[in-house]
Amino acid sequence: MKLRFVLLSVLLLTMFIMAVPFTGRCLPPEKEYYEIRVYELANKDQETKLDTYFKDALLPGLHRLGISKIGVFKHRENDSASMSKVFLLIPYKSLQQFETSAKKLEDDKAYQSAGAEYLNAPFDNPPYQRLQKTLSRALWLS
Repeated sequence: MKLRFVLLSVLLLTMFIMAVPFTGRCLPPEKEYYEIRVYELANKDQETKLDTYFKDALLPGLHRLGISKIGVFKHRENDSASMSKVFLLIPYKSLQQFETSAKKLEDDKAYQSAGAEYLNAPFDNPPYQRLQKTLSRALWLS
């Protein structure tokens, strides 16, 4: 749990540094939001399916929506019997962009076609064991 907190803190700090150009002043963007997804994977097959979905469908689809600088991070425990985890960090310029992105991806034929194996996975062969999603608003201290 402590490792997760540290990792998420580092991810958010990295996104902050990448998002703020150096101008001598740090001005926060308008209400920036971050969606953090944590995928827990039980086997190599799930990891392959998720990698393919990210590479061929999700990331290109989000880029078409104007969402860039998406972070994908993998974490593995030292114990080979434990599940591996994949962290996905998606920055949104506004809450409205977050709210409309799912519908826009649903209407995106290229996304639907490229992500068909992931999106239509049978219940008895899922592409992940567990998915946790968190939406956070950027915190700007002045």
